[in-house]
Amino acid sequence: MKSVLQEFYYGNLCPNEKPFHAPPAYDRAVKTLCECEDYLLAHLDETPKEYMRRYQQADSQMQSITTEETYLDGFRTGARIMLEILTDKTCGFSDDAES
Repeated sequence: MKSVLQEFYYGNLCPNEKPFHAPPAYDRAVKTLCECEDYLLAHLDETPKEYMRRYQQADSQMQSITTEETYLDGFRTGARIMLEILTDKTCGFSDDAES
């Protein structure tokens, strides 16, 4: 088995390609979203439909950016935690502690 660093080097770490297992609440939200979209598309004229499509595209772009930034922030936070753990000299343990 390759190490995480080897997997990273060879480009095998792709968290954005990992399957998403949606909880029931997510499925319900998607169903509601689809029902609302279907209703609106059935009742809107062409100009409002075009604005709705543009709105959906912009919203999708915003969600992608937010997801990426959240992932990066989580990665940076994890790295800072590891850095602090590895460099902390006041962890309460000492090799020369008295018994």
